[in-house]
Amino acid sequence: MSLELTFEIEMTSDYHVGAGYGRGTEIDSALLQDADGVPVLRGTVLNGLLRDALWHLLQQAPMRQWRSCQESGLDKNETDERYCGQYNVGDAESCPICRVFGTPRTMKRWRVGSARPVKQERLATTKYKAQETATQRVMRVRVNPRTRRAAPHKLFSEEQGGQLTFTFTTTCPAEGKVALDEAALLVAAARFVRQLGRSRRRGQGECLFSLVEVKGVDLGEDPQETLLDRFEKHWLKGKPEALAQAEYRSLEKGRKESEERERVRLRVLIRLDEPLIIAKRASAGNQFHTQLAIPGKTLWGALAARAAERFDLEDPVTYDAFIDLFLRESVRFPTLYPLLRTKGGNFQLAASVPCDGFACKVYREHPIQWGIQGEDQTKTCRKCQEQGQESAVKAVRGKFLPLREHNLRPFEPEKRSEMHIRVDPESGRVKEGQIFEYEALEAGQYFAGEMTCIDEDAWELLKTLTDLEEETSVSLRLGKATRRGYGKVTLWLQQPDEDNEPSIWIQQPLGERIEESKDSLTLTLLTDAVVTDAWGRFITGFDETCQCGKDESECQCKCEWLSDTLGFDVQVVKGCAFAATHLVDGFNTKLRLPRWRDVALTAGSTVQLKILDAPKDGLLDALAQIEQEGIGLRKNEGCGQVAFNHPIHTNCAGLTDTQIEIPSEVDLAMRGDTDEGAKAKFREDWAEYLEDQQWDQCKAIRFLGLARWLDAHRHEPIDVLLGKMDALGEPDELLIERIGGVEEHGDREIANPLADEKCFGLIKKMVNRLQEKNATHRPLGVRILADRLAEAASERERER
Repeated sequence: MSLELTFEIEMTSDYHVGAGYGRGTEIDSALLQDADGVPVLRGTVLNGLLRDALWHLLQQAPMRQWRSCQESGLDKNETDERYCGQYNVGDAESCPICRVFGTPRTMKRWRVGSARPVKQERLATTKYKAQETATQRVMRVRVNPRTRRAAPHKLFSEEQGGQLTFTFTTTCPAEGKVALDEAALLVAAARFVRQLGRSRRRGQGECLFSLVEVKGVDLGEDPQETLLDRFEKHWLKGKPEALAQAEYRSLEKGRKESEERERVRLRVLIRLDEPLIIAKRASAGNQFHTQLAIPGKTLWGALAARAAERFDLEDPVTYDAFIDLFLRESVRFPTLYPLLRTKGGNFQLAASVPCDGFACKVYREHPIQWGIQGEDQTKTCRKCQEQGQESAVKAVRGKFLPLREHNLRPFEPEKRSEMHIRVDPESGRVKEGQIFEYEALEAGQYFAGEMTCIDEDAWELLKTLTDLEEETSVSLRLGKATRRGYGKVTLWLQQPDEDNEPSIWIQQPLGERIEESKDSLTLTLLTDAVVTDAWGRFITGFDETCQCGKDESECQCKCEWLSDTLGFDVQVVKGCAFAATHLVDGFNTKLRLPRWRDVALTAGSTVQLKILDAPKDGLLDALAQIEQEGIGLRKNEGCGQVAFNHPIHTNCAGLTDTQIEIPSEVDLAMRGDTDEGAKAKFREDWAEYLEDQQWDQCKAIRFLGLARWLDAHRHEPIDVLLGKMDALGEPDELLIERIGGVEEHGDREIANPLADEKCFGLIKKMVNRLQEKNATHRPLGVRILADRLAEAASERERER
């Protein structure tokens, strides 16, 4: 069990918590807002406020007995220790600040979340406009203290928040008397806070913290008063009980041994509830940039820490089960890639861009070329060559591709940059050089992967240790700054509908990608792979120098490490190997030591192979086993996943339905009026459908007339509109009859020019599709269609 405190912050005046940047020429200092445009108070701000308030409490006479280090208020002449226990390795008692907020020696247990307005506790799917979120722009000046007039060039504007009420939670992974004593400290510190944000000494940021709910223990009808009484009894008038080992349940059931092990596959879906920082190797001590994917070791570490919090690992049975699950590959935790949110609000599965992908430097809409299909693919854009132009191509790496047919456009997950400072509690000002930058993944995004358990017993044991359940949302903390308002995610696990369903990063069965009689194939790394040779050296590429001196058609030199890894002899096709490497390192939070540094082949590394000696058990069976097991080391951390003849290299031909359904339990809240929300969703869905159509066949100026005609008739029923479209280009039968029939009028003997136009058939198909939509949205759909047709029709004219 855990102890969770929920606070409310009532703002009694305007406030300003800066985002660290402005907005063009309109606002010099923007208000910190979440991904949906709602004002937010990041956990770093709240953590600093609570720590500062507790420091001021310790300076009061009744609390001075608890000061024992410089951080708690002692002078340097009184102690050499900046933190409690810094030089003493014994069990010396810590001061309240070191106890609640942690030290370099001991990690703090309390996690402080970010605060959002009470009526907007969940992220919304659509972003609010500035005027909808109680924000305003204010112009301010700096007054010269000597002349009492505005200083020249000192006019600036800032965005201020209104008198909102925020809510946030603080969580401790333990309960009991010790946790309640610390909770009493937090409540007392919260009640001591009176201002937050900028210009606190000028009337802004006045606020009141109140404890409104406690989970994990029953404290009666007024938990705030109960904890304040405890603060008075234990901290002001008494001495709290010494910090003791938390009580954990012991695991009674060991892991069962099974002769026949059937794997359990689980689709993992993660929603970011707060910005997430999976820090790269820091280039500077105050700048932290996030990775674009969530590595398997991050999820592995979070679940391992969750199990360690719930159970006593000193128990031999529990320890053996823990080691079996997390260190012996009984469970393989996946690397998680971002989902692409389309204009229609749907989510598309994606994979890392292969290293042999090259895109036109001039035209972003030109298709990606693949280097394994020929040397000319890596030099000039073929689409430009067809149009009589010469454009170079550039490598597309480090991004992701949605797995859908005819729409391979690279994308990256959304990121945000936030600046943080450290305030000196004595002066109330920022210390020189104490500014930090966090580049984080934006909240509200989804990431997906696939976790594998070696058998049903392993899955049951994992559920017991970590309290996971299928199709049940679980809250986790991932990455850096998890105790300061970052890294909160919601985890969702679900087994695939079919046992033999392809990997979510491939979406096509192996038999449809490779024939048994094939003598060549393409290998693509879906994730990073750590592979070593017989001497323990890291593999850094696919190319190997041929030693036989024969022609390419006669050469039988095999790639040693790939042949050993795959289990059958293969040869690298000359000029068709594309690879990159990077360092994989980290820091062990438990041991306070750096982890072993590995050199990994980057996800997307691709090579074309010639099969020299077919596998004895059959090619498809051997390749299926490799795709299932992976290659190299650290496979339990998501490394080493591979694919053969990935459909990306055929522009995902046949992958028309690769959307992933977001369960309602983890779907974000819809905002605004129901009708407006439905209208906005229709607009996004329809725009996405139109974007996937083949508009190249409509690049002719003559279709501008058809676009104007559609816009003029958009309010007519769809069946009537289709009937009138069929009559376009045909003689007017009523007019012919009035004139006197065909004998008098004459027969044109000219075929309808629109009948054979591919574009006209495409437009009729899209108009017909509108019959499936809500009748109130059909005129809007026709207008959007007409606008898109006019855009396509005018494109050829612009190119000229």
